[in-house]
Order: sequence, then C-alpha cells, then structure tokens
Amino acid sequence: MLAAGVPPQGALHPTRSAALQHRAAGVFKSLPCPSPAPQQRAAKQVLLLTGGVYLLSPLLHSLTRTISEDSVIAMTVGLLILHLYLHDYK
Repeated sequence: MLAAGVPPQGALHPTRSAALQHRAAGVFKSLPCPSPAPQQRAAKQVLLLTGGVYLLSPLLHSLTRTISEDSVIAMTVGLLILHLYLHDYK
C-alpha cells in the first residue's frame, strides 16, 4: 500500500517531472534548426553543374575527337612531371 503523496517506485515526482520537461524543452529550443537556404543552394549548384555538363558535352566531345590517345597520355605524363618538379614541398 502506498502512502499518500509518495509516487510509486520508478515514477518521477510530479514537480521534478515538470522541471525536467521544461529543461528539455529549453534544450531543444536552443538547438539550431537547419534552414532550407543551404539545402536550396546546394540543389541549385548541383542542377547548374549537371545541366552545364549536359549542355556542353556535345561541344567537348567534338573538340576531343581529333586528339589521339597517345598525345593525351604524353601530355598527362609531361604535366605530371612538371607538377612534381615545380611544386613547393616546404
């Protein structure tokens, strides 16, 4: 049998429970809410990048059609050696 005014074991005292709820509500109010602005900006950047590549792909394809694979490999190796030589390793 429970005495009057004593909460059952494991239950919070009503005033303590209210204080905890108030404190938890304050914590959640102070947390920053992500605004949609960065998400909209990121989506806009993704759309612009994919749209630009999609629109420019025929032009880029026609420009690279006349370059042979041997010259691409030679230019890549040459630029890699130049980069390794000129890089500031301090």
